[in-house]
Amino acid sequence: MAMRFLLFITLISFSTLSFAQIIKLNADLSALPAAVQAQAQAEIDQLEADLNEDIPAGSPARLMEGMANSSVMSGKGISSDYITNFDAFTVGLGVGVGADLEKQPDVDSDLSGVGVAGGLVLGINVNKIFDDEIFGLETKKMNLMAHFLTYEHESDFDDGDIKAELLSFGFRLNYKWIEGNGNKFLGWDGVRVHTGYEYNNTKLNFTTSVDENVNESVGGGATISGTIAGDPNSTIEVSTHSIPVEISTGFNFLYFLSLYGGLGTDINYGSAKGNADANSDNNTLTCAGGPCSGENFTVSVLANVNEEGSVSPLLFRGFAGLQFNLPYFRLYGQVDKALGNDLIGVSAGMRLAF
Repeated sequence: MAMRFLLFITLISFSTLSFAQIIKLNADLSALPAAVQAQAQAEIDQLEADLNEDIPAGSPARLMEGMANSSVMSGKGISSDYITNFDAFTVGLGVGVGADLEKQPDVDSDLSGVGVAGGLVLGINVNKIFDDEIFGLETKKMNLMAHFLTYEHESDFDDGDIKAELLSFGFRLNYKWIEGNGNKFLGWDGVRVHTGYEYNNTKLNFTTSVDENVNESVGGGATISGTIAGDPNSTIEVSTHSIPVEISTGFNFLYFLSLYGGLGTDINYGSAKGNADANSDNNTLTCAGGPCSGENFTVSVLANVNEEGSVSPLLFRGFAGLQFNLPYFRLYGQVDKALGNDLIGVSAGMRLAF
């Protein structure tokens, strides 16, 4: 249910982002009398604006960049052990959402990209696999965790629908570098270092229907009329790889509550690519009256997100989280914020710890 809800919110956000100026009307007015061409074009432009009403006008290239970076941020905190303190095994679920909160000057939206990741989380203390030391490191201080998700979802909206396919997986290795002091009821947890690998692939397909009857005056007694119809289709595929390197610390209060935080660097590779298909034949409209004598002209419906944006190759971020501890059960929430830009990630999950 959590993944379904987060994906639904992401699809809603995506529907208001990725189709900025996506519905384009291309009119060939060469057959019309010169006296009405300018006004006819103005009416076509106004209809295009009406079709895109409430959809922000922005740069598809900037959107692709925002989608790629949001994909990376969505994976943070899903399969990381910052303060769980399990002795042998852990199993649970984790979900994450990333967002690029930078606003484009001409966009009526608080987002420039969104991403979602998550999955089943499994973890083991490395001492259960290997004996006392590996490369001089104590295996009992080392935890290995992994997550995996494959998911498909479709949602219908007014005059359109969105389909999503998600695949994410990764692993994290952490090591208790400096032991803390105190105990689980009140104390400092120490310092941990973390690294690993995260992969996130998201395919989003959006189809919208255009079916507009046109009957507009273009001056001099002339009127253009007809129907403009089409089903513009657009697809965005986001594929990102991320290698995090982190350091963290935390505090335990009365066993039930733990606070943690740290700093991280992410080495990233990948991109978001958009493709569009108009899915429309030329629509024939007629100009009659005034200087027109029944001339026909064509209007085609276009879609445009044919852009590509790369992920930032290096990101620096800070993170903080809150975990509630019950016997064998952990519930946590975490926020990651990139330094120097408006990227943010939010993750949450639950775990059984043994």
